[in-house]
Formats: sequence, C-alpha cells, structure tokens
Amino acid sequence: MVGLWEKGKRERVMVLDATRLGEGGTSVSISVVIGSCAIPVAWKVLGGHEKGWWRPHGEGLLKHLEGCLATDWQVLADRGRYARWFFQGICNSGWHPFLRIKQGVKARAEGEAAFDDGISQGRAVPGRRWKGQGECLAGKASRLKGTFLMHWEAG
Repeated sequence: MVGLWEKGKRERVMVLDATRLGEGGTSVSISVVIGSCAIPVAWKVLGGHEKGWWRPHGEGLLKHLEGCLATDWQVLADRGRYARWFFQGICNSGWHPFLRIKQGVKARAEGEAAFDDGISQGRAVPGRRWKGQGECLAGKASRLKGTFLMHWEAG
C-alpha cells in the first residue's frame, strides 16, 4: 500500500481479507489501516468443515460497517477477492474500491474490442506502468468497469 497515496497524506483505508486456515477453516475479516498496521474491526471465522462460500459473510461484514465509517474510505482487497457483488457492495456503502487483480485476468482498455489477459498486449514490460479506463472479467454477469492502475515488475 505504500506509495499509492501522497506521502504524509492520511487516507482512510479498510482492507478485506479471506484467509484459509488449513483444516481450521477460513477467516473473513475487515481491518482498518492505521500507519503500517491493519487492525481487525469486523470478522467471521468459518469452521474447517463448513460448506459454503465466503460471499454471504463478506456481504454481512460490509453491511455491518455501513453507516459506521464515513463514505470517504477506500476498501482494498487482494487478488482473488474481487467480484461484481463485492465491488457493488463497497460502492453501495459509499466507499471507494481498490481491488488488486491477479495476472491473467481477462480485461480490456476502453475502446478495445477484445478482452486479453490483463490488458497486457504490448504493455507487460518490466518497469512499465499504465493507467486508464477499462473493464475486467470477461463474463457479462461478472464484468466490472473502472480505472486501472498497472505496474509490471520482473518475476
């Protein structure tokens, strides 16, 4: 997260995380970032043998915090934690989503006809950066429009 915002400027940031605890289950949590620490403020631990998906728990946590935090907060989620329902839930709460997508996700820049693997055609060069409007997730039911900030590094 360091370097995403102006140095010295205090941003209001929440982080959503779903962590597999092996046989112990899965922890779904929302934390508030203060300095370089993330302090959990809402969470749900699912048992190791519970069937199901983390979506209803993530939606419940977002709803639980709705109205408790100002609408100028940014919500960060790591790769694999993006989905249309999650993006819309963050926006519906008045917060700004900042989702990291993993390499290989189908996306296209505004004005491009075809989806490719991460808007990488001719752009994925180590040290290169790109920003612009576009869409990710090629399936019509899951497609998201937004602003892309991309940075490629070797490895």
